[in-house]
Amino acid sequence: MDLYDEIRKSIYTSCKAFLPNSNLIHAHQGGQEPKGSYCAINVLKADKVGRECDSTYASVDQTINSVSVYEVTTRFMFVGKDSGNLAYSFETVVDNPAARFYFGTESLAIMRKGEVRRVPEKRDTTWVDNFTLDVVFSYAIETTQPIDTIENVSWQHYIN
Repeated sequence: MDLYDEIRKSIYTSCKAFLPNSNLIHAHQGGQEPKGSYCAINVLKADKVGRECDSTYASVDQTINSVSVYEVTTRFMFVGKDSGNLAYSFETVVDNPAARFYFGTESLAIMRKGEVRRVPEKRDTTWVDNFTLDVVFSYAIETTQPIDTIENVSWQHYIN
């Protein structure tokens, strides 16, 4: 299980589904900055908050399954000339049922959402518009553990 990669992929895939025309990237990848305005997804942390369920018995294919739940704090960073419009549009769109559906298909649900913040950034001699929005998702991941077959069981009774 590659938890961090799975979370990043799930958030990107669901956001791309309801923002198909937006330039969406992962933050801090070390590549060229996109031309025009864009949104960078920055997964800040993933805290395990519990285990939703564990299988009690082994399945037919000799595995035990468990589902773990994480709270994933993600910062959406909107950069460029149209970043304010993108940020406020995104803040509105994530609250609608279609967005919740897309997040749900990727095992994500919005738990909490912050406010859009304007944090302009000076680059050389020019100020670049930059807006951020923090969203806390719950993320469920299923783990399958193979188990060995029990071939022999013995019982010893001790009398004192």
